[in-house]
Amino acid sequence: MIRRLREFWHGAVNGVVSPPFVALFGGLWLRLHGRGGSRTGPVDLRKVRSLAVVRYDGLGDLAVTTAFLRELRRSLPDVRITLVVREEWVDLMRECPHVNDLLGFSLLNYPKYTPIYRLLAVARFCRTELWSRGVEAVLVAQSHSAYYQPANFAFLSGAPIRIGRRAPEVRDATTGKPVVDPGWRLLTRVDEDTATGHEVEMLSSWLIRLGLSSQDQRLQLHWDAAASAEAARRLGPPVSGGLTVALGIGASHSFKVWPLDRFIEVTRRLRQLNARVVLIGASDLQAAADQLAATVGDGVLNLVGPMRLQETAAVLARCDLYIGNDSGPMHLAAAAGIPVVEVVGWPSDTPAEMAGSPLRIGPWCPHRRIVQPAGNGCDWTVRVDVIEVDAVWAAVLSLLEEIRVASRR
Repeated sequence: MIRRLREFWHGAVNGVVSPPFVALFGGLWLRLHGRGGSRTGPVDLRKVRSLAVVRYDGLGDLAVTTAFLRELRRSLPDVRITLVVREEWVDLMRECPHVNDLLGFSLLNYPKYTPIYRLLAVARFCRTELWSRGVEAVLVAQSHSAYYQPANFAFLSGAPIRIGRRAPEVRDATTGKPVVDPGWRLLTRVDEDTATGHEVEMLSSWLIRLGLSSQDQRLQLHWDAAASAEAARRLGPPVSGGLTVALGIGASHSFKVWPLDRFIEVTRRLRQLNARVVLIGASDLQAAADQLAATVGDGVLNLVGPMRLQETAAVLARCDLYIGNDSGPMHLAAAAGIPVVEVVGWPSDTPAEMAGSPLRIGPWCPHRRIVQPAGNGCDWTVRVDVIEVDAVWAAVLSLLEEIRVASRR
């Protein structure tokens, strides 16, 4: 017991609460409330009355899960499905017809002992939200438990069936080292991904291994009438004889961001094609967006700033093309069904098991181009800054020609 307390205290100070501690004290807490227990062996999810899906990572990761949710509902039409996501992504999924309940949980960041408060908050969340829904099974849809520790939700839900999926070997996007996932110890079953393809493909394969079916891998976003009306108001009438191109100049990490001066040059070339350029992104990009708009001048619509995720999706669906970094809006554009040019710093020979590799988490849409540095067979360092404007522009022209030919068929 003393060793466990020391382990917990050391982990809390250094940013992580160990799964053995969660299992020990979480298990005691569940038993005090008459809950807990595990079911091992074969599981038939069709016999479950209430099921929760946890997808607690990035916006793009959630977007590529939309096909999984649709096919899960197709397989389990009578099961109550609850989706647990980060609070800031709730608006994107609010109109999703494939889940009965949508729950958001905010990331907690305190100056010290964040893991302690987060674990207590997760326990409170599970007690108030998941217990009342009688959740019998939890599916952890992300393939790494180390990111935001989603297995804690599964374990503290008290569900006897807790299933996750694990990539054969996922490497960290910044260090290149294998990601250690001790959180899987909190689950009753962990399915090893049988292939190292795109996340959409692996989620589809997982459904089949769960004894369900997956007939359609197309992504799908939903938004309400208010979002459609707001998108129409912001964009105005279509450009006569020209394209509307969305530009995503930001990303969640600085190493993913292509230099602004190169986005400015691409925008100038788009304007020469009579294209209207729409800037998409969160408020932290305001200064960069203002600089781009002021430098290029007419024909740039700056929509960077506070906008509902549903409104962003509705705006993107009205565009003809998206150009941008590896980011959440890029995945929203792909899920909305428009062609995408992704600018990404991973070398072209980066394997799919590397977290962040475009082979694993690139744009999933019928028409796409991925612009990345040439590979050298050994160094998988992210270097988006070495990508030149001409390479991106060649991808834009190639994709526009592909779309033109496809539209004539």
